Amino acid sequence: MSDTPLAALPEAAPSAAAQRRRQRAYIARQLLGNPGFIIGAAVILFWCFIAVAWPLVVPYGPFDTGIGIPLAGPSPEHWMGTDDLGRDVFSRVLAGASDVLSIAPLATVITIGLGTLVGLCAAYFGGWIDNLLMRSVDILLVFPPIIIALMIISAIGASQLTMIVIIGLFGAPAVSRTIRAAALRQTNKDYISAALMRRENNAYILLREVLPNISGPVAVETTIRFGYAIFAAASLSFLGVSLQPPAADWGLTITVQRIYLQVQPWSALGPALALASLVISVNLIADRLRKVLATP
Repeated sequence: MSDTPLAALPEAAPSAAAQRRRQRAYIARQLLGNPGFIIGAAVILFWCFIAVAWPLVVPYGPFDTGIGIPLAGPSPEHWMGTDDLGRDVFSRVLAGASDVLSIAPLATVITIGLGTLVGLCAAYFGGWIDNLLMRSVDILLVFPPIIIALMIISAIGASQLTMIVIIGLFGAPAVSRTIRAAALRQTNKDYISAALMRRENNAYILLREVLPNISGPVAVETTIRFGYAIFAAASLSFLGVSLQPPAADWGLTITVQRIYLQVQPWSALGPALALASLVISVNLIADRLRKVLATP
């Protein structure tokens, strides 16, 4: 029987599951301990709640005209005043969140899904597939997305579905380049060789082996592209090629009410500040994720 004390025995190496748990705990501490991340998340959750529950919280109907003197300033009855048709600006700002947040998340899903798929395939298969996909991406990145979007919308008409598809497709090329770069760093790892020795199919290797190991870049790209989708949706509305009056969409409201800035600035500043708060909050989260996940 050995006389070696138990305390002198080497400790067992931590399991992969334990390492993942520690890593997740570290990431959670770094995120939740950052004031910018907390503020950004709180603002986004607030607007998501408003986008769903605005019919229950608005003091006036956002489409009801003549409920106040047109272009009146802020007052106890109308916190942000009224617009040119006597509608309550505060109610319309709250209602406008539903338009933006019904477009941006779905467009982001298309952007991340398509961009990740293209980037993974280009990195994993390499060769002529990589060249074909990346050259196609380079060509798409040459064209100004807003101009192409205007041309497409002019040809087929404006609708929420059209905006979702257009914004989603035009964000995918940039995502694919980032995901390809991240996936290339994984293609020579031992776990890929082990999966090939087990004769796993390509779909399994890409989705179950490579994708989980590039979750950091995917998470950062998701937040960045969400902010891009919000801004793109508002920009198209501002240009008048998306939703039409009397919609309470923030971009549309800004472009309609900007001519009254000197008379009643809150009719345009209200939706502008709401849009800015949402975009800045998304950027705060993206910046913190990039630092914590060590994404270049």
